[in-house]
Amino acid sequence: MRFEFDHVHLSSADVNAAARFYVEKFGGKKSGEFEVAGTNIVIVDFGGTRVLINDKAPSSVPAGSSIDHIGFRVADVDAAAEELKKKGADFLLEPMSLGEGIKIAFVAGPDGVMIELSQEGGRV
Repeated sequence: MRFEFDHVHLSSADVNAAARFYVEKFGGKKSGEFEVAGTNIVIVDFGGTRVLINDKAPSSVPAGSSIDHIGFRVADVDAAAEELKKKGADFLLEPMSLGEGIKIAFVAGPDGVMIELSQEGGRV
C-alpha cells in the first residue's frame, strides 16, 4: 500500500485568524470549510499539501501543542487498515465513511500523535 503525505491538522482558539495567517503570510489558499461533530474546520492548501485548522476553546490549546494529527492519503482505507493491523498498529477509530467517497481511520502514533488515513473519492 502506498501512503502519501496529505495534511497536518492544527487546533486553534481562533480558526479564522489562524487560516488568515497561513494565507496572508505564506501564500496558502483557503480551499474549504466544513463542520464535523460541532467542530468548525478550515482547509488551507499549499499546492496539494493541506493544513486543516479546527476551532478549540482557548484553554484547551496550550502554547506549542496545537498539532492534532498528521494525515496520510491512501487509495483504499480498508486495505491500508488491514496492512497496518498485521504490523501491530493500534486503531483509535476503525475505518468509517463520511459520505461522498470519503473514508477515514485513525491510528495511534508515538508520543500521543494521532495518524489519520484518508480515502477521498478520486483524489488518490
